[in-house]
Amino acid sequence: MIRDMALVSFIYVLFLSLNLVFLSFKWYHKTLVIPFKILTLLLLLALILELCTSLFFRWSNNLFFYHVYNPIEFVLFSLFFVNLSMSSRTNKLIYVNIPIFLLFALISSVFIQKIDVNNSYVITVENLFIILYCLSYLRHINIYQIEDRAERNPFFWTTIGILFYCTGSLFVEGFLNLLQDISRDTAKFYYQISFLFKYVMCIMFLIGISIRKHSDTLHTKG
Repeated sequence: MIRDMALVSFIYVLFLSLNLVFLSFKWYHKTLVIPFKILTLLLLLALILELCTSLFFRWSNNLFFYHVYNPIEFVLFSLFFVNLSMSSRTNKLIYVNIPIFLLFALISSVFIQKIDVNNSYVITVENLFIILYCLSYLRHINIYQIEDRAERNPFFWTTIGILFYCTGSLFVEGFLNLLQDISRDTAKFYYQISFLFKYVMCIMFLIGISIRKHSDTLHTKG
């Protein structure tokens, strides 16, 4: 089982690294807009998490990493969508959600699902928020950018990747604690399956990053 976990994690690290190489190259050549800069930080954060949890995999408990990771991830995802220049009303709601979520994550980690427990409540709420952000952006481009082909919009692909990842994570995390009570091996098996959603997300990111279109500098801040 440990060997299987190492394999799926290693593949994910490779996907993350490949995305980071492409993003870093574009950032170096000053062709990277703000949303993709934030995405770079998100992927770097995910890579650090994966390396940390892999290094401390043999520890009796390394779940505290996720209690730190998920609030930071949520803030970065929120900033990513804010910089896609949706309506000012939507952006204000996103900004309001940030402190609310951070407060909820803190309360949960201290009183509800402490740092030695899988923080499924926080992850579930985070995924629900981000899914709403994704749907809001897809609605935005369907209404206000209908003259453009969606597949030529790099942020369409990144949003689809995020939506796919968060939807998969929502279902996996919803059952993970229950599965752990039934069988740790079963829980690990379904957790491995969740990496498929991460792989698809990374592939969608690569498609979005590789699209060379002048609209990379349009419809976004910066």
